[in-house]
Amino acid sequence: MYRAVTRQIEVTVEPNFQPGRSVIDKGQYFWSYTIVIINSGHETVQLRTRHWIVTDAAGVVYYANFLKYLERARTEWLASLGFTLTALEREHAVVFVVHHLDIEYRQPARLYDALDVTVGLAARGRSRLMAVQEVFRGKVQLVRAQVTLACLDPATWRLARIPAPVVAKMP
Repeated sequence: MYRAVTRQIEVTVEPNFQPGRSVIDKGQYFWSYTIVIINSGHETVQLRTRHWIVTDAAGVVYYANFLKYLERARTEWLASLGFTLTALEREHAVVFVVHHLDIEYRQPARLYDALDVTVGLAARGRSRLMAVQEVFRGKVQLVRAQVTLACLDPATWRLARIPAPVVAKMP
């Protein structure tokens, strides 16, 4: 069993090998997981998504997975402003896509690390956003990235103006 606690939220994971569903001679191994989340703090916490990342055999997070962490943080940041990705497309007829990414890897993340991913709006244009994002393990910065997002019309995939309600809620 594996256990991690972050901000008084305990997550335990118990892997269970399923030999009856595995085909070992073909190298196909089937696992199920029992996951228990306990909030021992006084704050209400909502589990918005479940996102699991697997590491290599040495317990190091593969570098490309940091892109997933950054994407998830930007998605949650927009949702915290009141704009889910589906609502942006449905109600405002726009999508945000990564136009440019500059990333600096400073240290690896390891299995069971509790990571914090930040999103800061560095600049905003008519149809582009530039975000500065960082990934931390405690106070140690693991990754720093500058991400330029383009706002597009999903019908034409051409640049579109960032909708006024979105601009109004941005810091």
